[in-house]
Amino acid sequence: MNDSIFHPAADLFPLMRGHEFDALVDDIKRNGLREPIWRHEGKIIDGRNRYRACIEAGVDPVYREWDGDGTVLSFVVSQNLHRRHLDASQRAMIAAKIANVPIGVQKRRVDIGETRGHLVTIAEAAAAHEAT
Repeated sequence: MNDSIFHPAADLFPLMRGHEFDALVDDIKRNGLREPIWRHEGKIIDGRNRYRACIEAGVDPVYREWDGDGTVLSFVVSQNLHRRHLDASQRAMIAAKIANVPIGVQKRRVDIGETRGHLVTIAEAAAAHEAT
């Protein structure tokens, strides 16, 4: 599988593994893909697990394009933070990753791997998580 189709912002959240992923594959085999996969500029920003499960299940993925409202980072966090079953340590790791995302990058909607600009502090990232 070509990981270059995934937007770096999507990597903030862990991929499903094991039984949880197998259950998603089985569900998509039985019911098809019920929630389309979100893309921005050709890269998956939400739905990496659904995409992987579709490939494994032999089901054609269905996509929808993000409307550009806000930032890619805020969209990804909003889509995943409360929907996913994350424990406190996983949420803390995500906040720490966000703490290293340059603010200018968030505002310009570019690759989160960029290193220019002011860095978000851990306190700012934690506050953002509490607000969502």
